[in-house]
Amino acid sequence: MRPNPRYGLAMIPQPPNPGARFSPVLLLSLLCSAQIALFHKKLDAIEHIRAPRTFANTVLPLEKAVTEFHHRYTPEIQVSVDDCERAANDENAADFANPTLYAALLKVSPPAKPIDATLTNVWLTTMKRSGATLTPQQRRDLLQNKHVLSRIIDIYNAQAVVSMYEHMAHILGYATWADFVLADRVAKNPMRVEKFLQTSIDLFKPAADAQYQQLKDAFAASQGRRKRAMQPQDVAHAEELLAKRNSVDETQVRQWFPAGATHAKIYSLLAGLFGLSIAPNGEGFTVVDSASKRRLGFAPIPIVQDTTLTQAEIVAAFHTSCDSLRTLLAATPYETLNEHVPADFADAPGEMCEGFAWDATALRQIASDNAAGQPIPDDVINKIVASRSLYNTYEMQQRLKDAQAGGALYVYAPLWARVYADDLFTAFSSGNALDPAIGARFRATILAPAGSLDPDTEVQNFLGRPLSPDAFYKEFTP
Repeated sequence: MRPNPRYGLAMIPQPPNPGARFSPVLLLSLLCSAQIALFHKKLDAIEHIRAPRTFANTVLPLEKAVTEFHHRYTPEIQVSVDDCERAANDENAADFANPTLYAALLKVSPPAKPIDATLTNVWLTTMKRSGATLTPQQRRDLLQNKHVLSRIIDIYNAQAVVSMYEHMAHILGYATWADFVLADRVAKNPMRVEKFLQTSIDLFKPAADAQYQQLKDAFAASQGRRKRAMQPQDVAHAEELLAKRNSVDETQVRQWFPAGATHAKIYSLLAGLFGLSIAPNGEGFTVVDSASKRRLGFAPIPIVQDTTLTQAEIVAAFHTSCDSLRTLLAATPYETLNEHVPADFADAPGEMCEGFAWDATALRQIASDNAAGQPIPDDVINKIVASRSLYNTYEMQQRLKDAQAGGALYVYAPLWARVYADDLFTAFSSGNALDPAIGARFRATILAPAGSLDPDTEVQNFLGRPLSPDAFYKEFTP
């Protein structure tokens, strides 16, 4: 790692004239440079340790240096100085590909604690995937490609960009960029993703075709004498027509779901489920652990345009609220493990929480009296729950086909996470939707371990059995 003399804020140059001031942008740029320099100093110190390598003198200082760098690299700097963000990314890319630091990690004696061993392995994997084991020329080539790609704003030649990613994969020893990315995810390889997509498409086809025909019929009935065939842009309108035909009129249902109150009740429902208490705080809530009274952080309220929520917006609100709590409830002692969750599993808790938007008990709890002071009727609740299966298989079929046609690598992750989510939600079904004991177990076995355990191990610990895709397939094959 190259030496850098600019260590710390004390080395920031002073204005050329007494009484003069730097512009805010220039000052932020200088602060950014100073933070990067301080980060280098800490990594240099780790490299030059002469004592036998241990978790305490090598891995832990690395974890602290990276965590402090990310926290000091404030949003104000990131927003105000784009060059700072790019510079920091370049520095991280180079530092994580540093062969000397990687060699130091390899010499670390096996940690006694399993979680410390996990963190050590995560850092070794991260640095190897960043190019630390490459030859100097390969590493320069890899970093140059990353540098160029990080500065592409408008892609005028998509093929050239794809070629650069494929070239980086080849440098790192992978057949394709998809192979490289998926090796660090639950799916592991493109073949598993492609098999999952095709199997699901084939299985869902009869129900999807039947639902599509119902949508076509609903659209045709609305055309009168025109009899215009339904086009892709007409599908959303056809879905509204089909819902109304089944007595689910969004314009009528939303009167029981005012935006502000509904968001607050969703957070309150999840808080009760996961052993939390919440207090309003500006555009969100302060989240506190009920047992320890420890403040966990801030959970924002999603921004919506309307004053009342549609069912689709309620589903999204459950997802985003649960996702916000997921980041606060990750409870390992290391930030890297709290955040190092595979992309094709990270969305599973949010997807799982969408199930509450279709549960009658949960819907009653988040609903409010309408303007006339009337509570939401049971028959409306029942119709909302039943409406989930009106065209859900057709919509899922389209998502699967889009993933298959558009490059499964980039859009398969939420679909893969959905398989986990549907299986996880089976623990909350059969009248147990709001059972705090199940919520506590979900928090302890899925949310708290975050990236410290393999997702399949977490699922086994929560459900008491291995993952099963049955709930996912059952949802879309009525």
